[in-house]
Amino acid sequence: MEILIKEIKLKNKKNPLKIVPVGDIHFGNKNCNISLLKRTLQYINDTEDCYMIGMGDYVEAILAQDHRFEQDNHPFAVQDQMYQIMEWFRPLAEKGKILGLLTGNHEEKVRKMTSWDLTNVMCSNLNVPYLGYSAFIRLSISHKQVHGYPFIIYATHGVSSAGKAGSTLNRLLTMGEKFDADILMMGHTHKIIDYPQVKISLAKTKLVKRIQHFINTGSFLETYINGTISYAERAQYQPLETGTIELKLYPATKQIVSRKLT
Repeated sequence: MEILIKEIKLKNKKNPLKIVPVGDIHFGNKNCNISLLKRTLQYINDTEDCYMIGMGDYVEAILAQDHRFEQDNHPFAVQDQMYQIMEWFRPLAEKGKILGLLTGNHEEKVRKMTSWDLTNVMCSNLNVPYLGYSAFIRLSISHKQVHGYPFIIYATHGVSSAGKAGSTLNRLLTMGEKFDADILMMGHTHKIIDYPQVKISLAKTKLVKRIQHFINTGSFLETYINGTISYAERAQYQPLETGTIELKLYPATKQIVSRKLT
């Protein structure tokens, strides 16, 4: 578990703070949708007051010992996968637009087998915070001398089987029983989900609503592509929409608005 405390000064007080989680890229697998990834990164780079959180599984990193390994479908060496991801992330890192990088189960498998922490290496090279497998992120948002509501995010790469959307949502809601945050986000299952849940509490003599957002952050790995045979195809995984979610945080009203980026 890691903790990141970050103060962000908005360039325009009328803007919300925009957060785009980017993960489950699986570069190194032929089914990786590189064009969609590049469009997403370019959007973050070009959009004012927009930041990225890395959600893990940036690289496929399936080694020859792994039963999922196929030379035809995994043509790039692991280090080449990592170097390419760093090249794509570097423009955002240089502009301070990457809040931090979580590690994923694909990077973790390499670390366990070789003691080589790919995500930590990328963070050191890009000079961005390393968020481990899960992290609490506290974002204090301000414009000049005006400070707004601080948003708390709990982010994890996640763990779950490739089941139906309901099983992923149940996993997210279970996280909410353990971790208290405005936004709870998870990757890993490749689904795109935003489930807002209302909670009621008492503030002095008034009932107040608080909305928690449970987010599953999508993927850039296509399940089925003509001309390739993937482990997902052999396992008959559900075809999924690729892309991610953009979160707009309004510090003055405590409002959170989401939309898909696909």
